Amino acid sequence: MKKILKWLGIGVVGLFVGLFALGLMLGEDETSETTTASEVATEQKTSDNTEEATEAEETETVEAEAEETSSNSKYAEYAEYHIPVLTDEGLSLSSTSYDFVTKNDSLFPAMDNNAIQEVKGMVDSTVTAKHLNKNANPYLEKVLSYKGTVISIEETNIEDTEDTVSVIHVMDDEGNSYQILLYKTTGDILEEDYVQFWGAPVGPSSFENISGGTTNVQFIMGSHLEKIS
Repeated sequence: MKKILKWLGIGVVGLFVGLFALGLMLGEDETSETTTASEVATEQKTSDNTEEATEAEETETVEAEAEETSSNSKYAEYAEYHIPVLTDEGLSLSSTSYDFVTKNDSLFPAMDNNAIQEVKGMVDSTVTAKHLNKNANPYLEKVLSYKGTVISIEETNIEDTEDTVSVIHVMDDEGNSYQILLYKTTGDILEEDYVQFWGAPVGPSSFENISGGTTNVQFIMGSHLEKIS
């Protein structure tokens, strides 16, 4: 009996030892599970924060690009509106011209000396009025320059902006007429002044003149205009 009790005692002790060991193991598992769950939650939160930050950066980038595009295309958008008005819907700004002006937004108009010198260096002197009168389309992405006498000149501020719009009719020595749309002031230039202008052709147009006839012109998106002494 004592031996049985002794073995039972040993068994009970063994049982308690086993249960204690099992408890330690379960505790470790629970701790491990808790730690793992905590790590997952932390990783998820970090991932969410990273995604939110990335989305915010992407939104800022898109907004910045949209703002830059809007700024670059401002004068092209002006011209897109003004050209049909000035030509009685006879001419519009083509997508080719729109893209060319937007791509070279610092030259249309040329506001400072660096831009003026740059546009002067881009002139294709092989394109004459005869080329434009035949078909202006091949030259819409060219900068051209001609000289002539100012027949008429108008200048005004664009409503609700700080921008200026000028419209100048110039006739060269051979009787070819050009209508220049220029988004800057023309300074001290007046009618009958002899000038040189730089710009990109948009296409042919016409208007009724004071004699009752029709004047055919090449419409020019102006970059710069200056008086020749």
